[in-house]
Amino acid sequence: MNFEKPKIEKPLYAEKSSEKKEKISRVEDIKNKIEKSTDSLGKFIDEGIKDTVIYLNALDFPTSQSCEGHVDGGVPTPWVAVEALSRPKERFIKEKEIFKNIAKMHKMSLDQIKSAQNMDVYWEAIRMCKENGETDDFKEWRKSNKKLQDRMKSLLDEFYKNRLVKENIKIIVEENAESDFNIRCNMYEGEYNGFIRGHGREMTKEEKERFTLDLEDYRDEMDEFSQFLKKKYFGK
Repeated sequence: MNFEKPKIEKPLYAEKSSEKKEKISRVEDIKNKIEKSTDSLGKFIDEGIKDTVIYLNALDFPTSQSCEGHVDGGVPTPWVAVEALSRPKERFIKEKEIFKNIAKMHKMSLDQIKSAQNMDVYWEAIRMCKENGETDDFKEWRKSNKKLQDRMKSLLDEFYKNRLVKENIKIIVEENAESDFNIRCNMYEGEYNGFIRGHGREMTKEEKERFTLDLEDYRDEMDEFSQFLKKKYFGK
């Protein structure tokens, strides 16, 4: 008689161990890539936001920019910009042609206008572009971004399900004009826009002290979210 050789099933703990190794390896790959990347100013990622960026990417939230928050520049809250991959080079139909014409009209370079060195000229170009409407490729990319945004909102709902924090500390989704989005702490009502508008002036001593204290709370909250993302990724 021929006896069928019994199948030796792989132990469940071995499968889990292998899966964990793969996940750790992916995190290391993402970390190495992020640590070698620089922004448009040639600066490396801030240490205080690194874990958030790593685990967002591990959970398939592609990131494009980030900051740990600063009182002496930028905004006094940690933030991360998230956007779908394969963003089209042009948002609007004949965008490049319009920007070239505006640049020629104002005797400026294309880079000067696109980097918004002169905001009035930049928005003049954008207004003209909007008249042509968005490209089909950008509309499709927008849909991908909307799915990411909805996933992020669900993730934050889960994070805050059993957590009570002050409204200014709570992490929110902030949609940008071009359909990508940021996550950042909510800050106090009107404080975020007020801080942005006040970039051209020097803060008072009292303002600086208050923003510094608030920033510590905001960074702590983003760190908590990073730990939540890590647990979510590893299935804990």
